[in-house]
Amino acid sequence: MNKPYIIGITVGLSCFFLFVILIWILIAKLNKRNKKDRNLIKQFDIDIKDELINLSNSLIPNSTIIRENKYYISPKISFELKNVLITSVGLFVMSHVYQDGGIIEGDTLEREWNIKMDKKNILFPNPVVAIDNTVKALGKIMPSNIPLICVLVFKNGTKPNLYNLPGYVLASEVNNLAASIYEVYQELPQLLSNEQMGNIVNIFWKFQSKKI
Repeated sequence: MNKPYIIGITVGLSCFFLFVILIWILIAKLNKRNKKDRNLIKQFDIDIKDELINLSNSLIPNSTIIRENKYYISPKISFELKNVLITSVGLFVMSHVYQDGGIIEGDTLEREWNIKMDKKNILFPNPVVAIDNTVKALGKIMPSNIPLICVLVFKNGTKPNLYNLPGYVLASEVNNLAASIYEVYQELPQLLSNEQMGNIVNIFWKFQSKKI
């Protein structure tokens, strides 16, 4: 085996191992970043749940929290909900907006919203579209006279600047969530009795317990 051939093999193997090391480093960094993102999302969900628990325990004691779950309208049709707060004025249905880092410009008539950051802008789907789908899905399992208030919950420090927001949609940062819901709660009429609220809890249990 001549010397140039040996050098070529050595260089080739060195490049291959260097490439493998670089890929491994990149994967490790991505995994670390993804883990950090997952932890931030988890903490955001916990913060929302804590706000609802505090609200239910203090300001609106006669209320019930239904935790995040999947509901089956039929064996092939299902939908998922975040936390729901059942009160005497209606249902407060949470919608978690995980984007953060700047000013959110959003028009509910547009398909996409925009996050304005220092160095770049990021587009993401209009969450009100998902809310409308949630309202339609809930309408298939709930009595028609149950008021629904959908709550867009944003991360702390995110500044939502929203236009044409429907009257049944409330927007709040997570640290103001309890106060925002309570303010709306005080303004609305008390429509649901304890018996009706109990029936709503049973409906949630019925449709989440198993595939119909």
